[in-house]
Amino acid sequence: MTPFEADLVALMPGLRVFAFRLSQDNTKADDLAQDTLAKALRFRNAYAPGTNMRAWLYQIAKNLWIDERRRAWRTTELEPEMLDGMAVQPVAPIRIELAEALEVFNRLPDQRMREAMTAICFDGEGYAETAQAHGCPIGTIKSLISRGRAEMREQLS
Repeated sequence: MTPFEADLVALMPGLRVFAFRLSQDNTKADDLAQDTLAKALRFRNAYAPGTNMRAWLYQIAKNLWIDERRRAWRTTELEPEMLDGMAVQPVAPIRIELAEALEVFNRLPDQRMREAMTAICFDGEGYAETAQAHGCPIGTIKSLISRGRAEMREQLS
């Protein structure tokens, strides 16, 4: 065990208490402490030896907790009683539409168009990033995306 890992092990009980103070829930505290330790191990090179490891770990835990709280407000758990009255839409039509869209996408006439659309629309890359990766101007990427979307709309309607 390295000195870094030994220091982490020594700080685990205090980290667990800190995580409980943040979450007020034993299960969430365990998850937060585990996520904190995993992140600390993953980014061990960011820790400056000789500094306060306890403060570093607590800051990681606090940031993870804040990130979780930011995500949590967007979601809500549904109670079983609420689900009973909800109508469930069949999945088959959606699958057919997706299959049709994929077929149309695969038939797009230009390979660069498909690559650009994959990067922008599916992989979430930016226009500049995609343009640089393809060695062309941003305008070319925007044109490829625009023409690809128009072609797909036309074939799907």
